[in-house]
Amino acid sequence: MLEARGFVYRKYEATIPPAVTYGLTSRMDQMRPVLEQLDRLAGIWHEEDRRAGRLPAEAEVPAED
Repeated sequence: MLEARGFVYRKYEATIPPAVTYGLTSRMDQMRPVLEQLDRLAGIWHEEDRRAGRLPAEAEVPAED
């Protein structure tokens, strides 16, 4: 789906064994700020839910390095 929508490209090489390379397109680069904002908002909501005790213990997400 991401390839069909132009967010990633796929490069196939008919070698032995076959090689497939995926990468991001400029369209995905344009989406980066939107995705980063969604990530920030999800982090804020997660922290609010954690502090309010609305998350079960197994839902805790480890901090990123």
